Amino acid sequence: SGLGPCSTLGWPEKTADLRTFYPTSVLHTGYDIIFFWVARMMMFGLYAMDGVQPFDKVVLSGLVRDQFGKKMSKSKGNVVEPLEWMDKYGSDAVRFGLLRGANPGTDQAIADDWIQGARNFANKVWNATRFAMMNGASVPAELPAADRLTVEDRWILSRLNEVVAEVDALYEDFQFAKAMEALYHFAWDEVCDWYIE
Repeated sequence: SGLGPCSTLGWPEKTADLRTFYPTSVLHTGYDIIFFWVARMMMFGLYAMDGVQPFDKVVLSGLVRDQFGKKMSKSKGNVVEPLEWMDKYGSDAVRFGLLRGANPGTDQAIADDWIQGARNFANKVWNATRFAMMNGASVPAELPAADRLTVEDRWILSRLNEVVAEVDALYEDFQFAKAMEALYHFAWDEVCDWYIE
């Protein structure tokens, strides 16, 4: 596994994939494998790739645990099968649910109700979009001039710009859970509950 970053790209041959994708910028991983995997990837990468490290940054996330905070294990029977959740709740809900609890280095207990909440959010956004489109909303090439917009329209667009800047900054700092919270509250509380409804 230590040679993963380069061996999956065709090493020891000097392949086009190896030239294109090695090194990468970020490795996102759990804190539990720093010495078992991350350190070895760095050492083997430096050795096998003539001193070029495989990544510039390592972002540590916590572990995904069962609903009671126990480490998942096949022998304990408490493993969540992501593909089953995707079939049951949808891929967007699973992604959003996992990211919403992804505070750096902090474990998250995950359960059906957490993903159900994410599915409810996805449904809320879907329904709001359908409602807006049924009432004539479209995505024009350009927004109308500011003097043609209502006060409410100008307000929601100003909030959108603020949220985009906030979420971009949080992504740059690998603060995924905070970015998801900002998106959640903007979409649910401001766009759906206030602006549309």
